[in-house]
Amino acid sequence: MDISNLPEENSDLYAIYPNPARSQFTVSTPELTEEYILFDVYDLQGNLVKTNRQKINKKHQYVISGDSLLSGLYVIRIRSNSRLLALRKLVIIQ
Repeated sequence: MDISNLPEENSDLYAIYPNPARSQFTVSTPELTEEYILFDVYDLQGNLVKTNRQKINKKHQYVISGDSLLSGLYVIRIRSNSRLLALRKLVIIQ
């Protein structure tokens, strides 16, 4: 998976921290009207390695466990229903 050309639109609206991360990371989002938000984690080979679905909350911050991820670079696809909201890079250090 070539991550050098990931779109950076909405970069201020969808943030991942800490990045690099160890056991967990947080994704902050703008206010959303949908009921659920989904986070798909892909390795650099394009394999889906983790999916996380959470109910939209008032803080617009979502904590995701990275315990099952090996050290490396990942791409997080943030979506709601079938709509792509953002793509972000994530570094995991175990």
